[in-house]
Amino acid sequence: RSCCSCWTGWGGCRGPANEVLEPYGIRLRFDTALPAADGWPGALWFADHPATRGVTNVAYEASWWSGASLRISPGVMPIIIGRSGVSDLGRAENRRNACLGNYRVDRGERVGELVLAAAATSGRGRVAAFGDSSCWQNAAAADAWRLCYQTASWAADRPYRPAHAWPAVLLLLASQLFKLAVPWL
Repeated sequence: RSCCSCWTGWGGCRGPANEVLEPYGIRLRFDTALPAADGWPGALWFADHPATRGVTNVAYEASWWSGASLRISPGVMPIIIGRSGVSDLGRAENRRNACLGNYRVDRGERVGELVLAAAATSGRGRVAAFGDSSCWQNAAAADAWRLCYQTASWAADRPYRPAHAWPAVLLLLASQLFKLAVPWL
C-alpha cells in the first residue's frame, strides 16, 4: 500500500492517511517534528532496514526538513529517528498557518527521540510511512533518490538492485541539467 498525505491539520488531511496506516499500527501525529538545534544534520538516525541500506550521508541523502512525527505500535520498525527533536503540537485554531504549532517548546510537548519514518507489514501487505514528504519532492530527488527508491522497492516487495536504479538516476541528472539550462521553468 502507499498513500501520500499532508501532515498539517488543514482540512482534516491527516485522516485518510491515518485510515490507511492504522491497520499497520502507525499514525501521523498532529504535530511538527522539529530539531532541537539548527536543522536535522547530525540528529537523524537510520535503522538497519532495506530502505536505508547504503545511505551513507544520512542528513544529506534524507533531505529531511519538517513534518509530523509518527505514533507507532509494538512490532512497527522505526526506520528514521530524529534525536533531540521537539514535537510541536498542532493548533486547530491556527488556520492562518495551516494549523501548525508555535515553533517553541511548550509544557506537555515531547522532547527527545521522535519517530520520523517507520515500516510495517501485515499479512502480505507492507507500508512505509514518512512524516515528511521533502525527500519525495523534485527539489530533493537528486539527493534522496536512494532512500526513496529503496523504500518503494521494499514496500512493493521487489528487491533493490543497483543496476535497476541507473535509468532513474540518469533521468534525475537530465532533469537537473535541464533545470539549470532553462531556469525560468
